[in-house]
Amino acid sequence: MRTACVNVRLTPKLRVSATAPLGLLCASLLMAGCASRSDELAKQMDALRGDLLSVRAENAAMLERLGALEGGRGRPAAAVTGSGAGAIQTTDNVAPPPVAALPAGPELKVVKLTPSDSPIPQAEGEQGDSVVKIRSTPGGVVKETSGNDPRDVAGNAELKRARELFQKKSFDKAETAFGSFVSRFAEHPQVADATYYRGLSYIAKGDMLHAAQQFESVTTSFPKHALAPDALLELAKAQEKLGQKDAADRARSKLKTDFPKSAAARKLDKR
Repeated sequence: MRTACVNVRLTPKLRVSATAPLGLLCASLLMAGCASRSDELAKQMDALRGDLLSVRAENAAMLERLGALEGGRGRPAAAVTGSGAGAIQTTDNVAPPPVAALPAGPELKVVKLTPSDSPIPQAEGEQGDSVVKIRSTPGGVVKETSGNDPRDVAGNAELKRARELFQKKSFDKAETAFGSFVSRFAEHPQVADATYYRGLSYIAKGDMLHAAQQFESVTTSFPKHALAPDALLELAKAQEKLGQKDAADRARSKLKTDFPKSAAARKLDKR
């Protein structure tokens, strides 16, 4: 076996004699290289552990910021427990968002009930109030509405004036006032009332032909109105005086058929 003739300096801690066998020298070199590689791996693992801790810290900070943003939109922010992927979010001791108050409902309108045998048409809503009149008639329930429209207010005032003239027995002026009201306020809810009392004004004047025309207008244009039975009765009377016996009989027959329980029908039975 040959031996080395020189001393070899490997590391500060390893010295090999020049007389050491060549195989032993190779083994020493291999062991020194493995030890150096192991130190490098340990350093890399330490660096990776540091990077992992940094990522976990950033993740926890992002979760905390997300919770703050959700809380700003009116949702309870989640409390973060722990860090990293295993962080737990909880909502303990977080007050719920306030409940919005319900809006107030609309005010209800006043409903006034008017008897079906009202002797004089009443002018409702003269101060601009919105009024609903419900009349119970043998032919059914009739609803009349008078709102605060300027034309309704003006119509109410004119109808009131015509009614006052009728009550004062100024039948010429009352007939003219009722006719003006019907012409100017054709959509007013009390047109039927004005037409009926215009017919009564004609009767008071002795004009049966025009009176019959007014009563017939009520029965054809407002067949379910509260004054329809009375209009049929007055129509029959006017036609009788005009010598139109067949027409008068038809009016009385219609009154008994359509409104058998009305006060006007009971007046026929007393004849």
